[in-house]
Amino acid sequence: MNSAFRAGQVGVAGLSLGAFSTTFDLIQSVKSGLSVWERFSNLDNDVDFFKTQLLLQKDILDSWLRDWYGQPAHRVSMGKLRILRTHDNTIQSTLRSVQSELSKLEPMHILGKDRGQATAGERMKWTAGQKHNAESTLAKVEALLRGLYMILPLQSPHPEASILALLLQNGPPILTRMANELLGEGESLPLIERTIELCRLRQKLDEDLDKRIAEFKSSIPGRNLSNASIPTDLLVEEGAAGSRSWGKRDGKPVMVEWKNYQLSQGQRAILLRGRNDNLARMLHATPKPDEMVTLQCIGYFDDVQHKRYGFVFASPAVEGEEMVSLNRLLNKPPPEELPSLEQRYQVAYSLGMTLWILLSIDWLHKGIRSHNVLFVSRGHDICWTRPYLCGFAYSRPDKPDEISEKLEHSERFNVYRHPLAQGQPQESYRKTFDIYNFGVILFEIGTWATAFPLWNHDAAAFRRELCKPSNQKRIAHRMGVDYRDAMIKCLDGSFESQETSVSKAFFVEVVEVLRRQLLE
Repeated sequence: MNSAFRAGQVGVAGLSLGAFSTTFDLIQSVKSGLSVWERFSNLDNDVDFFKTQLLLQKDILDSWLRDWYGQPAHRVSMGKLRILRTHDNTIQSTLRSVQSELSKLEPMHILGKDRGQATAGERMKWTAGQKHNAESTLAKVEALLRGLYMILPLQSPHPEASILALLLQNGPPILTRMANELLGEGESLPLIERTIELCRLRQKLDEDLDKRIAEFKSSIPGRNLSNASIPTDLLVEEGAAGSRSWGKRDGKPVMVEWKNYQLSQGQRAILLRGRNDNLARMLHATPKPDEMVTLQCIGYFDDVQHKRYGFVFASPAVEGEEMVSLNRLLNKPPPEELPSLEQRYQVAYSLGMTLWILLSIDWLHKGIRSHNVLFVSRGHDICWTRPYLCGFAYSRPDKPDEISEKLEHSERFNVYRHPLAQGQPQESYRKTFDIYNFGVILFEIGTWATAFPLWNHDAAAFRRELCKPSNQKRIAHRMGVDYRDAMIKCLDGSFESQETSVSKAFFVEVVEVLRRQLLE
């Protein structure tokens, strides 16, 4: 057996102590140099921005490392091994140059003190003359790393989304400044631009609602809120039942999603009504990222007689078309309504990308299930390329002090809910619960059947059922190992213990993986 074949069997990871051990050591050294500022806080604005630029370079290097050296041992191609060997000397030389430049950026040298020497409350600043030197050195580091990425290009299936995932780890001021630098280069980056606008809108809506609550506290409690009645130009289908109805407004097709409520007064009433306002405005915002597959909200009204709110959405279905749910399509579909493998990957990726954008702007969906995924259908012709995620009625911001409204009870809906979101006591809803919901949908897309027949009224046992070895093999057979692994990470709690942000980890370990299935 020749050495090249043995290398292919062992994989790059197995060669880290052999042919590529020096390269791995250099990469780790460079990562350490880029990370050394991570432990510093309470920095002057300019210094904080400089720190963020360094950490952005570290994250990009991490992404590059995953692309070229992070494959499982049994999945490394011979072609990739040859490329790595061909360029290994150049890669090492480049990394040594980066290492040399980073040695000039030691915090003690740049700031004149280490973190432990800073007094309480002191904002750490540049020492005299060091700002220009530091920025000049950083520019050299960025240029060297760009050269590295030209030799071995980043393999991200959606580069703009990868950059956004890195940027969103920062607070609003740094995020805006970094985005302005990128957008100022003249390149069109609509996903970054529009998602950041959604972030700003959500923050503004939160601030406005906080002001309304503060005003209420200083006024006479118990005042009534004005209610918007059902629009006179809205015609809803007679006999429509459940959480969704169809109708027309001004002659145009619309969908109405219903949200039942109990009468509230005082601060709670303002909070819940304000949340409805904010939700409607968030889903009305235009332009939103093309990757965010949601319907546009026209507005909402209070159906006082039935104690429910109605959120009105523009329907993309024209005459001769209808909207059908993924749940309906999964239930014993005729052969002409079965999607191809590529179409199933597209549906999974589109929904995953939308969920990631929501998580990134700190918004919890709370209702991800096959009933809330809609498609435009003309007869048996389904538009698989554009699923729509609906069912936002109980969604809310991801904030520690937010009130969670009780979700409607249904065994068919409980299938999708995280075990900790069921039973007593229930834990506060969080991002990983939405990710779990999505994992159940990935299982259904993989088997092209609803998961409900596996439900046994025990959420923990149901999760074990989805993740058991025989089902994992079934998903791997139908959708591939990468898809299977992404699904399991959503279901098994992998993201609960993430040291990095949950949304970033979800993007790297699930969304990017699903995107790659479309490109292979």
